[in-house]
Amino acid sequence: MDAGQLNEVFQDFNRAIELDENELAAWVNRSLVWSRQGNLDREIEDLNRAADLAPRSAVIFNNRGTAWQAKGKYEKAESDLRQALTLAPSYALVHENMGILLAEQDRHHESVESLSQAVELNPRSARGWSHRAQVQASLGRAEQAAEDYGRALEIRPDDPDFLIRRASLLMDLGKYETSEVDLLRRIELLPNDADSFNDLGLIRLRQGRTQEAVELFDKAISSIRSQPWPCTIVPASFATRASMRRQLACLPGLSTLLPATLPPLIGGLTAGCESRTRNWPCRISLAAYASMHPST
Repeated sequence: MDAGQLNEVFQDFNRAIELDENELAAWVNRSLVWSRQGNLDREIEDLNRAADLAPRSAVIFNNRGTAWQAKGKYEKAESDLRQALTLAPSYALVHENMGILLAEQDRHHESVESLSQAVELNPRSARGWSHRAQVQASLGRAEQAAEDYGRALEIRPDDPDFLIRRASLLMDLGKYETSEVDLLRRIELLPNDADSFNDLGLIRLRQGRTQEAVELFDKAISSIRSQPWPCTIVPASFATRASMRRQLACLPGLSTLLPATLPPLIGGLTAGCESRTRNWPCRISLAAYASMHPST
């Protein structure tokens, strides 16, 4: 839906509210438009009104909880999400949102519990499996994290983010062949992906195949330089990192240094440089919720 269509829908909801201030669906749906526009304060205002009209709606508490979360108001977010779960204990999406909220506060063990409930209730949620994988990785559970990304990839086999995250975990576990499979698949999807070339280069370094590693780091650097980045910090840091690895790969006697020295050094070069994407919590419309939970 483009901006023009969104504005038309917004005006329709405004008219519905003007005609009947007790029209619950109009308040909830207009809040979704505010959310799309990034206006969290107005979204919360509409959801407050909706909550007055329907104080036992799990949808409203879920949506308001995720809005509070986006504003960084974690106590209010948790309160609303817990109320949603009280009203609808089998609402998998709320368990997911709760897990994400807890992870953002570094409450990883609680987060795993919530996300485990989510995927038990909805095992076809790639989002639930991938978020649990991220938390498992934060807890140092690389094997479990890789398995969870595997479950996510069963649902969305061509998701580039899942592929590289699992590949990184498998690489750290020393499972280079299976890691390479994921990276090569990602390159098929994203032919100029610097991250994939970089990680393949790391695998080659750890295997002692230094010339191949150099060639892959060169590809990573070339790919970075060819991209119209919106800023210079990220590509510059990545290019420096890849360039340093390239130089390391060219050092004489690297194969004797590799087992004991290079992995920690690579970890130091990598720290703080990885790109991340924000995983926004999900809102849901009343109609969609009703179709999934007809008895609620």
